[in-house]
Amino acid sequence: AQSAVINIDGSGLQPITPNNGMGHTAVRPDGMAIAASSSQAPVIVLIERSGDGWAAPRTILRAGTPASYASYDPRYASCSNIIFYYPAWLDSDHLVYGVGCGESGTPTFTHLFMTDVSTPGATETVDLGSMVEDLAGVAGKDFVTASSSVRLVSFPSFKGLRTVVIPDLLSTWMT
Repeated sequence: AQSAVINIDGSGLQPITPNNGMGHTAVRPDGMAIAASSSQAPVIVLIERSGDGWAAPRTILRAGTPASYASYDPRYASCSNIIFYYPAWLDSDHLVYGVGCGESGTPTFTHLFMTDVSTPGATETVDLGSMVEDLAGVAGKDFVTASSSVRLVSFPSFKGLRTVVIPDLLSTWMT
């Protein structure tokens, strides 16, 4: 997969991502950058505007080992690999994305996460999937991101947070 832009008349085709599986893209709200996940590597990259074109992709999130996600959901400990899915911008600083558990290359479940990517190397990550499960009084549900449309819903203070992100059409309960 690859992402590109093209003029409405069909001229000016300009690749944004390399042709290496980086097809799930999300445009930052200011239009000056694109986040993309890769089907071939557990990364999310940032591609920023550079003059009239686009800079080379820069990795902003790299998945850890499956065991490193077990504190979010114990099922991650048995995964053979981690896969990032469908990044979506919450605002110009925060990405919402799915973290999938792969077993022998086949995804088995996905949790929804949010990370502040405003500072290179920053890794403040929130497990939205577990927060939604806690609010709903359920456990072991899986989320897959499918849209970049996100809205904020305010709840009473929850684990020190005054606002919880509820993706609009972003999460799908899976059985």
